[in-house]
Amino acid sequence: MVRGFQGPELGPRSVALTTKHFPGAGPASGGQDAHFPWGKEQVYPGRNLEYHLLPWKAAIQAGTAMIMPLLRGAEGVTSAGVGMAYDSGIVTGLLREKLGFTGVVNSDTGITTGMPWGVEALSVRERYRKAIEAGVDRLGGDPTPEIVVDLVKSGGLPEARVDESARRILRVLFALGLFENPYVSPTRRAGRCARPSSRRRRTSRSVARSCC
Repeated sequence: MVRGFQGPELGPRSVALTTKHFPGAGPASGGQDAHFPWGKEQVYPGRNLEYHLLPWKAAIQAGTAMIMPLLRGAEGVTSAGVGMAYDSGIVTGLLREKLGFTGVVNSDTGITTGMPWGVEALSVRERYRKAIEAGVDRLGGDPTPEIVVDLVKSGGLPEARVDESARRILRVLFALGLFENPYVSPTRRAGRCARPSSRRRRTSRSVARSCC
């Protein structure tokens, strides 16, 4: 899938892919949904984390541009007791240092406001700081860069740490050629988008008929 979206390497003809949710959402406690407070724990009763990491190793090898950590915490993997995006043992220790990922880490949408699992007692400002310190580069769905600016100006966050994330994000934008040409040709778009092949249409119709 990574090569299907991005091609053999990230370039102007690529779609930069975010692979999610690291390190896999399968072993949820009680099979619960991580978007709700009762689903904020991940368990590995069989001590089989390595099995869940197999697709992530493949995605990193294929060159995925970005990876998104899971909302919930990894019980028994680290002792942090917080959502993956706030856990330096997951983002920095496991994803970056052990697996060698050098791309962008995107948080899930709303981890600082709607689903701050494990850090509910912290302020939004403190959540920003904790996520960035853990290794997150981009906070999804939270368009409030003034919080990051304030953290740097007040000495709460080193400017060098923000520069690291800026470099990772800019590498993706430069690779896509967005600074040279941020526009899409309307004529090329009309010929490529929303025009499924006849084979895909037949498959879609077959699936629809089988569901009725």
